[in-house]
Amino acid sequence: MGFIVDKEFKIVKKRICIIRGDMNLAGGAQRVAANLANSLCEKYEVHFISVNITEGKCFYFLNDKIQYVSRNHPGERWRNVVLKNIYFLRKYLKENKIEVILSVSATVTSLIAILGAIGTKCKVISCEHSSLTNVYYTSELETFARKMTSKFADKLIVLTEKSKDDYIKIFKTKETKLQVIYNWVDDSLKRKDSIYDPYATKIITVGRLDPVKGYDSLVEVASMTLTKFPSWQWDIYGDWKGNEAYYEEVLKLIEKKNLCKKVHLKGAVSDLAERYGNYGIYVMTSKYEGLPMVLLEAKINKLPVISFDCSTGPAEIIEDGIDGYLIENQDLKEMEEKLEILMKSSELRKKMSDMADKNLYKFDKQLIIKQWISLIESM
Repeated sequence: MGFIVDKEFKIVKKRICIIRGDMNLAGGAQRVAANLANSLCEKYEVHFISVNITEGKCFYFLNDKIQYVSRNHPGERWRNVVLKNIYFLRKYLKENKIEVILSVSATVTSLIAILGAIGTKCKVISCEHSSLTNVYYTSELETFARKMTSKFADKLIVLTEKSKDDYIKIFKTKETKLQVIYNWVDDSLKRKDSIYDPYATKIITVGRLDPVKGYDSLVEVASMTLTKFPSWQWDIYGDWKGNEAYYEEVLKLIEKKNLCKKVHLKGAVSDLAERYGNYGIYVMTSKYEGLPMVLLEAKINKLPVISFDCSTGPAEIIEDGIDGYLIENQDLKEMEEKLEILMKSSELRKKMSDMADKNLYKFDKQLIIKQWISLIESM
C-alpha cells in the first residue's frame, strides 16, 4: 500500500496533489497545507498547486521533494480564475498521473478540484477549515461551494465533531463521506526555551487582519483594560495583504481610542516562535473559526489563553478555568473581566501556564499523520 507499479515494472510512489489558494499569504490554513505537504512527501510523490489572487512567493517552507506550482492571477475576477484553473488542473492531473487531489479548503478551491478531476481517475479529498454555522457567514458563493463539495467530493474532512454534525444536518451529507481529523501542533512554532515568564506584561494575538478575526472587538476590549494597566501592551501579528481596507479600519479605531502607544500591528513575521517568550497572555477574538491553530501554538509555548467560545474550535482546545478562559462569543464585558483577572495575578498566569500543554496529546503529529496516510491509502 502507498506504492504503484508502472508499465516498466518499476516501483513508484503514489502521486498526490495538494491545492490551496494564496500560499504567498501567512495564514492558518496555508500553514496547515504546507505542514501536510512536508510530512506526506516522505511517503508519497507530492505535487502542490497554489491558486493566487495576490502576488508573492510561498510564505511557508516547502520541502524540495515537493513539486510546487504557483498560479498567479492578481487583479482577476474569481470567475476567470476558477475557469482557467479547472482547465489547467485537469491537464496537470492527467500529465502527472495524480491519483488523489487534496483541497485544503471546502469552498471555491474544492470546486476547482472537483471539476478539474472530471474525466480523470483522481479521487478528491476536501478539507473544511472553518465553521459551517456561524452567524457571520454571508457569502452565497462559498455556501454554494460548500454544498457542492459536500455532495461531490469523494471524502470531506472536518476539524471537529460539531462540524461533522453540521454538515449532516444542513447539507444532508452522508456520514460515511465525513471524517474528523484534527490539525496537529506545529513543533516549528515551539520556542527552544519553553520557560514561561509570569511577570511579562504583554498580550499577543496572531491571525490575518480579516473581519472574521474580530479585531474591532479586540480594540474595544483593549480600550477597556489597558488604560487600567499602564505597564501592559498588546501586539497583533498577522498579514493584511488583500485586506488593506480592514487594516485601515482597525488602525483608525486604534487611533480613535488613543491606543497607538499600547496596541501595535506587527504584520506577519517568520520568527514568531521565539517571540512568544516575550508575552504573558494570548487572546483570540475571532467571530468564528474551524480549529484555531493559534490557540494550539500559544499553548505549546506555555501561554494562558483567553478566547471567545465561537461555534467550533476553542472549546476543544481550552479547559475553561484550568489553562485559560472561554468567553461567550463576542461578550466584550466578560472578556474584559476575565482578562483583567489574569492581568492582575502573575500567580494565576503561572498556574495556567503550567497546565497549558497537558491536553495536547490528541493533537499529536504522528497520530494525525497516520490518519492521513490511512485515508489516502483507502482512496
